[in-house]
Amino acid sequence: MCIRDSINAEYGEVKEPNMGSGGKSRSGTSGKNRPNGKSTACIKNVNNKLCNFKKAVSSSKSSGCVTAQGSTVRNAKAYAATGATMYSALSGSKVHDPSKFTAAVNRNSMQAAAQRVVKQNPEAKAFTYVLTLPGGEKYVGETENPSARLMAHSCGSGARVTQELKPESVTLIPHNSVAAAKKAETSGYHAMKAKHGTDRVRGAGNTARFSIARKLGGK
Repeated sequence: MCIRDSINAEYGEVKEPNMGSGGKSRSGTSGKNRPNGKSTACIKNVNNKLCNFKKAVSSSKSSGCVTAQGSTVRNAKAYAATGATMYSALSGSKVHDPSKFTAAVNRNSMQAAAQRVVKQNPEAKAFTYVLTLPGGEKYVGETENPSARLMAHSCGSGARVTQELKPESVTLIPHNSVAAAKKAETSGYHAMKAKHGTDRVRGAGNTARFSIARKLGGK
C-alpha cells in the first residue's frame, strides 16, 4: 500500500492524476471517487481537513534524449554504452554527457511539478512527497516549500539517501496543515515499507544510505 493508498483508506478513495506528455493531467474525478456521495474536493476529518486531494501532482521521468532517427531513448546510460550518439529531444543538439543531461531533465520536471502543486492548491500549508530513486527505491518526506526541498534532494544537500541516489521523479500531495502532512508522511512511510520492503524505502526520519544498510544486512 503506497502513501496514496494509506490516505485513501483513511479519508476515502481519491484518484491520482494520470500525467501525460507535457505534464498535463488526463484524469478527472469520477463518481467512484466520491465516497458516501461527498465530493473529494474537501474531505473533512475530526482532527484534520484534507482539501483538494484530487490535485496531487506528479513529475514525469524521462531521459530527454532521442536517437539520430528521432526515437525516444528510455535508458540513456545503457544507450550510451553502445557508443551511439544521442540528441536533446527539445533542441536537437548533441548530448555529450547523458547522465548529467538526464539528471537535469528530471530535476526540471520535478521543479515544474512543485510549482504546479503550489499553484493548484493555494490553500495548502504543507505537502507530502514520494521520490522515486534509481532502481525503484522510494523516499517519503514532507515540506512546506516543495521547490526548495526538491532542489536540495536533486543537488546533494538533502537527505543522506538522496545524496547517494538522485531522485528521478516525484509525486506531491497537498495538505492544509503541517500536522496533517507529518501524519501522512509517517503513515505513508510505513505503508510503503510494507509494500516494497524495509530495505527499499526511506523517509520519516530514516535517511540512511541504502549502500550502508545493505552492508549491514538490509537493516
